[in-house]
Amino acid sequence: MRIHTPQILWHNGTQNDNGKNAPLLSISLLSIEPPEHVLTSSSPTSTTPYPTVDILATAGNTAEVHLWSLDLAATFTTSPPAQSSAPQSIFQTSDYDFIRHVCLLERHERSVNSVAFSPDGLNLLSAGDGGVIILWAVPASKRGKGNGRYFWSDVVKESDLACKVVNASCEDIMDVSWAPDSKRFV
Repeated sequence: MRIHTPQILWHNGTQNDNGKNAPLLSISLLSIEPPEHVLTSSSPTSTTPYPTVDILATAGNTAEVHLWSLDLAATFTTSPPAQSSAPQSIFQTSDYDFIRHVCLLERHERSVNSVAFSPDGLNLLSAGDGGVIILWAVPASKRGKGNGRYFWSDVVKESDLACKVVNASCEDIMDVSWAPDSKRFV
């Protein structure tokens, strides 16, 4: 097992913080692995069309959810091409690891306290102050043949995702969790 602690200095907090970075309150990692038929391919020269990166969602005490691309196997000497309108940034934790900011999700009006990818990889929940829960989902048109979870590596803007706002009209929500079947959450 390899353990790395990347430094993510992106959540800026409130205007009264004078530019100090806010703490991360929640993170969720979506591990993207090639399907079994790709892993068991008999051709040693076949190339996989599936991404080899993982997706990390982070939330701080701001009204934003950040998506990051993690590649624990690649080596870059220069920054990869820009794919987002947000400022590009790479934080290297060693010669073989990188984290790249992919997308900013800004539907929340108050602080986001928790994020969680569903076990099937098709949905992301974000919840926070004011009892608002937002369900971010891979669009139905991108879910065919069990490949939906791979769509997250292609997201470059908020409008790439289907979005449903659930207003629970209750107190602040501090944590969310998915059921193992990805059909329910609490």
